[in-house]
Amino acid sequence: MTSNSDIARAYDEAFYESTAFLQTHPETLAGIALLFGIQPSNPAHCRVLEIGSALGDNLIPMALNAPDSQFVGVDISTRQVDEAATRAAQLGLKNIRFYSGSIEHLPDSAGPFDYIVCHGVFSWVPQEVQQAILSRCKALLAPQGILYVSYNTYPGWHFRDYIKHAIQFNGKKASSTDEKYEALKDIVTLLSRHAVQTPAFPARGIFETFSKQLESLPKSYLVHEYYEPFNIPLYVSEFMQLIEKHELQYVGEAMLSDNFLLSDQAELRQSLLDKSTSRGEYEQYLDLIISRGFRSSLVTHKGLAVNANIHPDRIRPFYFMSDLKPLDNRVPEDNTRPVRFKSADKSREVKATSPLTKAALYCLSQAWPLGFNFNDLVHQAYRILRRDITQADIEDVKQQATSLCQDMLDIYAKGQLPCLRVTPPLCTNQISNQPLLSPLARTQIQRGGQQLTSQLHATVKMDALSQQIALLCTGTNTQDEIVNATEQLIKNEGKALGLNADSCRKPRQSAEKAVDMVLEMLRAQALLVG
Repeated sequence: MTSNSDIARAYDEAFYESTAFLQTHPETLAGIALLFGIQPSNPAHCRVLEIGSALGDNLIPMALNAPDSQFVGVDISTRQVDEAATRAAQLGLKNIRFYSGSIEHLPDSAGPFDYIVCHGVFSWVPQEVQQAILSRCKALLAPQGILYVSYNTYPGWHFRDYIKHAIQFNGKKASSTDEKYEALKDIVTLLSRHAVQTPAFPARGIFETFSKQLESLPKSYLVHEYYEPFNIPLYVSEFMQLIEKHELQYVGEAMLSDNFLLSDQAELRQSLLDKSTSRGEYEQYLDLIISRGFRSSLVTHKGLAVNANIHPDRIRPFYFMSDLKPLDNRVPEDNTRPVRFKSADKSREVKATSPLTKAALYCLSQAWPLGFNFNDLVHQAYRILRRDITQADIEDVKQQATSLCQDMLDIYAKGQLPCLRVTPPLCTNQISNQPLLSPLARTQIQRGGQQLTSQLHATVKMDALSQQIALLCTGTNTQDEIVNATEQLIKNEGKALGLNADSCRKPRQSAEKAVDMVLEMLRAQALLVG
């Protein structure tokens, strides 16, 4: 039988290179709680516990951007806890602590916590530890607190079980992380090319899809995910029974759009509701239909009022943000002509017809990566439409505001606005003459990281030259000085930084172009704080 010490040893030997997970952020958790009628603690003034905090890559950015909140990380790996504490100290953080050991040994006096995060842990521990996690979370959770638990789910994980068993069989003689990774790639390549493909069981297709995902997944994640002795998926109905035993109840999913699945299939949704005698049964029917393999569920104390009938007015406390820009780049007119808004990577799109909604989305696009609270957003939108809100009919304003709530909720529900917040982020939406990179991004670059964490708790990838330009954003260097330093950098290290021959031959021109592009990228990705 595998013990806690065996699990700890595995993570000591191969660090779990975690990252920031937006869906675990207190801002996100507070927003979802509000949608379900719960009044959560202000994310800017709260207490947060993360179970399985690893190297602190998720918790440290939270602590840095919420100086008036307190954060505690617990992890079974002593080496990872020591490294996380070192990283926090390098940033001068005084509002975060890391503990080595199991959550079972964290005393009640450490709480209560307004938000508890258990991401990437629950399915990877024995059932008795799952019970202990829920028991301790019940004891440590504040009266209005929110517990986040992610876990693998059936029926979707049945396909991954097939992948996992194939990987473990092929890697049975592998011992090091590198050997396990190579064995994993070897069997995935073999089966993606040669496994049987029939309508009854599309084995090759399963591995082909998985093969395409490999390049984007960290080695440490793949090794821990598919070689761990414990990987216990649950049917969501089983998870509901578990939390019920601990006097806890289901709230909803951390990914806002996951709470609106089948919203465009009213007949099917109603038939599932008719079959179900509880929310748990409805969620199970839903998972069976969509073959869900993973959930990020929010839980709270049993007895606390949870209203699953989401009313649009509940988004009024949100801090609204949108990176969607109008395709025509024009100020919307006061008519119902459709206007399309798209994200920079073209992956998300919204078509708006309501004058107020068009104006609101335009205002948000101009303010990004900042935004507005609801009342300010309405005022700004009226100003764009050249309407005088002080002279407008009060009832008409109320009706228009209610319609805006519905439109914005629909946009959130479709996953078009992934950044859900209730307070403003600590960043700037302007490029000053002396731009300042966030302290966290600076330390991540200096540590050799390939992924940076933005002030919005999102992950940003950056090439070598861009990283060097970012480091020049000290808050004291002017833009001209940054260009001069970049020009010298290109002269000395252009080829090593991956620049082509033409760029190296024109270092000044290349430097000016690169600095302009990087500064705009840093601004748009919420990596500038001054």
